[in-house]
Amino acid sequence: RAGNERVLAGRLDDAVFSLAKDRARGIEAMAAELDRITYHQRLGTLADRTARLEALVAAVADGADIAGDDRAHALEAARLAKADLASTLVGEFAELQGETGMEYARAAGQPEAVALAIREQYLPDGAGRPVPETLPGALLALADRLDQLVGVVAIGERPTGSRDPYALRRAAAGIVEIQSRYGLALDLPALVAETHALLVAQTADLELDASATAEIVVPFILDRVDQALGDAGVPVDVQRAARGAGHVDPARHAALAHALH
Repeated sequence: RAGNERVLAGRLDDAVFSLAKDRARGIEAMAAELDRITYHQRLGTLADRTARLEALVAAVADGADIAGDDRAHALEAARLAKADLASTLVGEFAELQGETGMEYARAAGQPEAVALAIREQYLPDGAGRPVPETLPGALLALADRLDQLVGVVAIGERPTGSRDPYALRRAAAGIVEIQSRYGLALDLPALVAETHALLVAQTADLELDASATAEIVVPFILDRVDQALGDAGVPVDVQRAARGAGHVDPARHAALAHALH
């Protein structure tokens, strides 16, 4: 017990020191440092990713006819979404990403909706886990997963068998779960093309063009819809019949499958 208490006390001391250091800097200073942190060697820095998230949040919001405060809060959350990855606290306690960003956004006087969206960008964080409870959080979480999927596939990586080092299946399932909760319209080919164009503009080191990327990403997401349909008791032949209609919006495909069933 004494040994464990010493270790725990040391970690808590580290946390107190990190928190004080971060509070002195502020979240805006952290956001300004993202251009020095690599997101992926072939996909640019966290600053590059932040710019893509802002553009994708706008694209998803426009496609779903979301305006006003929800759109504005989602865009502001996207601007600060990855700032806490430059914090000392997340450097010490990586599992606090998002939570830390939420608290630092609050400390900076950001609206509560912006702070919550920063935390909710990582939801759902597993099968059957809660999805974002706010619309700005849902928009940011969708943009985050779209960027992840398109970027990784475009550099020539994709899950094979049980191997999925970039957790793309979880990202695709998250898109499906969030859309199912909020009923947002998603034109997947258009969003894939938008994301790919952003990567090209940032001179990312890609292997696949936009068309080839969409041919992988769109069916990959729809496969997650079919998995959910199967779990709900919709037979495989009905799923395939619905896919034959060619809907590229996951919610429309799911609705048709349920109607056929």
